[in-house]
Amino acid sequence: MVNDEDGELLANLQGLCIDPTASLADVLEELPWGLVWTTRSLQENIADQHRRLTIWEQALKRQMENLNRATERLKKDQRYGLWQQREKGTDYWRTFLNQCIEQQQDQNYELQAELDSLREEWGRITSTSNL
Repeated sequence: MVNDEDGELLANLQGLCIDPTASLADVLEELPWGLVWTTRSLQENIADQHRRLTIWEQALKRQMENLNRATERLKKDQRYGLWQQREKGTDYWRTFLNQCIEQQQDQNYELQAELDSLREEWGRITSTSNL
C-alpha cells in the first residue's frame, strides 16, 4: 500500500515513462530528494551507482541549460515587462493598469488634437483650391 502522496508520485512517474516526449530529466525532476538518490539496490555496486548518478547529473544539467535558454528567450518577449508588473501583486497591477489607461487616454487626446488640426488644415487647402 502507498499513501496518497506516494500514489500521486507513482501515477506522475508512470505517465512520464509512457510519454515518448518526456526526457530522463523530466522524470528525475519529479523524484523528491531521498532514498532514490542516495541508496543503491542490491544489484547495483558502487561503480554502477556512480555511473547512474553521473548519467542523471548530465540529464539534469542539460535540462537546466534548456530551461535557462528558454528563460532568456522569454525575457526578450515583448510581454515580459507586463508579466513582471503582474507578479508584483494585485494592488500594484491595478495601479500599473490605471497608469497605462491614463497614458493611453493622454495619447488619444493628443492624436485627436493632431487629427482635428490636420482636418482643419485640409479644409483650408481644399477650400482655397476650389476658388
